[in-house]
Amino acid sequence: MTKRQQYLILIHLVVIVWGYTGIMGRAITLSSTELVWYRLLIAFVSLGLFIWLLKRPVVKIEKKVFWKIVAVGAVVGLHWYAFFQSIKMSSVSIGIICLSTTTLHVSWLEPLMRKRRVSWVEVLLGVVIVFGISFILTVEFEHISAILVGLLAAFLAALFSVSNSVLVDKVPSSQLSFIELISGFVVMTGILLFQGELNRDLFNVSSENIGNLLFLGIICTSLAFIIAVDATKYLGAFTVSLSINLEPIYTMIMAVLLFPNEEVMDASFYLGSSIILAAVFFNGLWQYRTGRKERKKRVS
Repeated sequence: MTKRQQYLILIHLVVIVWGYTGIMGRAITLSSTELVWYRLLIAFVSLGLFIWLLKRPVVKIEKKVFWKIVAVGAVVGLHWYAFFQSIKMSSVSIGIICLSTTTLHVSWLEPLMRKRRVSWVEVLLGVVIVFGISFILTVEFEHISAILVGLLAAFLAALFSVSNSVLVDKVPSSQLSFIELISGFVVMTGILLFQGELNRDLFNVSSENIGNLLFLGIICTSLAFIIAVDATKYLGAFTVSLSINLEPIYTMIMAVLLFPNEEVMDASFYLGSSIILAAVFFNGLWQYRTGRKERKKRVS
């Protein structure tokens, strides 16, 4: 088996693991704030160990860049909180489909933050995604609050993704993520303190929840991140990003199998979901073709 084939298998395992985070959010009985606090704590400690053991590069960071990373880390923590809150308020399927609308926000945030022209293809795809959401809203109106929180999670995901695409040119990705995880942890600690939940009860966690939290923090976050970064070197960004687009499908399949009474939806939900997923896949293919044409122009 070649190195490429090995990483193709590994990246799909990573995407399945990432898809399982939504299931973890449903299975862990802690509040969304507590869940995210523990995830960030476990993730930054384990990632720090991985950086040390694997001897990942560490560079000196300018003060201005450092505080930008800290701000993005706060967004990461709030994104996870909104994502898990959406799931706990409704279902895994609704949470993960709302998260798929991240592409819509990237279409206007990236031109704004990277100072490039707006792509009308991306805007059109955004309209298609909104059309898909309209089908979901018609049958899931009783979950409107959860959907709005899920859409907020998607916006925050787009915000930190676009921000990281700029920052990763200045700081190694492992070091960047490590600082962001610590920043997110500090923010969630502040929220727990504000809510009056930073007390002894926070550490009264069942053995089942501890096992799920360790899996979520180490396997789904730190280890998956390291593998995904390495896979990009061997497979290319397009193959990896296209594989990641399978995450909502994997999650919805697992959700229906594990929570059949909660996750089976109306036909309109699946129609809207299919429209959103089709738009996401088309965006990946279009980005690849556009990038290939630009590379050919630079070579010529």
